[in-house]
Amino acid sequence: MEQKLKTVEDKIKKIEGELNQLKEEVQVRDSEAHRRMDELKFSIDSLKGDTKDIKNGMSTILKKQESFTDFLKEIVSRTFRWFFLTIAVFAAIIGVLVNADLSHLF
Repeated sequence: MEQKLKTVEDKIKKIEGELNQLKEEVQVRDSEAHRRMDELKFSIDSLKGDTKDIKNGMSTILKKQESFTDFLKEIVSRTFRWFFLTIAVFAAIIGVLVNADLSHLF
């Protein structure tokens, strides 16, 4: 009977040891999971910040592009205005010369 009692006590101690070992493994895995979650949270926060910076940069680029486009439109507008004004002046000069009586020059 004592032999059986000792065997049962040994089995209980063995099971308690295994339970303690499993408990330690669970604690290690739990702390590792929390560490990974903290790393992921940090990465997500970092990505949010990077995304915000990229968005602000793109907004700035688009504003500069719009102002540059307006600048180019103004240059083209002025160039065509001066070009057509010059053609009109030359046409007027040619019209005056064609209609002028140039017989006294010959």
